[in-house]
Amino acid sequence: MAEKVDILFINPGNRSQIYQSLSDEFCAVEPPVFPGLFATYARRKGLRVAILDGPAHSLSAEEIAARALDDYDAALIAIVVYGFQPSASTQNMTAAGEIARHIRDGAPKAKILMMGTHPAALPERTVREESIDFVCDREGPATLVKTVRALQSGASDYSAIPSLWWRDGARIVAPLTSEALEEDLDNGHAAVLAEMISGAQVTPGLGAEIAARIRPWQDFAVEAISETLNATPAAGLLPAQPMAHALVALYLGLEMLSSLEGDRAAAREVFDQADVLAALLDLFGRTSSAAPEQQEETWPPVPASAR
Repeated sequence: MAEKVDILFINPGNRSQIYQSLSDEFCAVEPPVFPGLFATYARRKGLRVAILDGPAHSLSAEEIAARALDDYDAALIAIVVYGFQPSASTQNMTAAGEIARHIRDGAPKAKILMMGTHPAALPERTVREESIDFVCDREGPATLVKTVRALQSGASDYSAIPSLWWRDGARIVAPLTSEALEEDLDNGHAAVLAEMISGAQVTPGLGAEIAARIRPWQDFAVEAISETLNATPAAGLLPAQPMAHALVALYLGLEMLSSLEGDRAAAREVFDQADVLAALLDLFGRTSSAAPEQQEETWPPVPASAR
């Protein structure tokens, strides 16, 4: 009898395809670290999960799909396309795509999601080209849990789920929002971005895709900095564009360091100090144009974390 689970995580891969004759004796089998991490996150959220590790059992794509359908009754099948070197995700996409096609052939109504470096870098293309329903355009633990809960509630519109690309008939729907900074630090999205940036050195077109997704952050930063400076005597003296570039670089660096150190305290302190600086700039801008009797203000301002 098939085991009923909320999410079935599939670790794809075809050693014989990638390593050919070396796969029998000389090819190591990577442990399913990323499926394990995501499964642990989902289990801690109260979901029932299972992992099907294709490479560990030397299964072909067709055999993986057969086991997924015969051994499990899953509300959502998540194919986790990662690896331990930058281009591994793209190398595993062939096997991942074949698994998805075999599952779709055997169970047309099955709900299939892909997540990993390659799908996250090219989400629209992945939804369009593969036999799947969803793609996470970030690392995806929170998105994954929200997706399966939406499926179990009978939802047919997934627009409210952050970072989720989904298929609506012939139409591909982009996410309206992404997970915020706190979720980034909690779930380790910085590790994915670091892997994507490394992969851009060897994967044609990936660098441009990453840059395109970072550009809205830069545009937003330029707008916010310009509005802040325009209220102060520094307007026109400090160029917004390079400051925005530096701010986005700082944000990315903070995320990566927080991921490496496993501690958000330093990042929180930076944002607390930025909050103080923002209050100072706001006070400076208002007092420079206000009447003397209007210039009283409490100082120093209280950091956001202490409010």
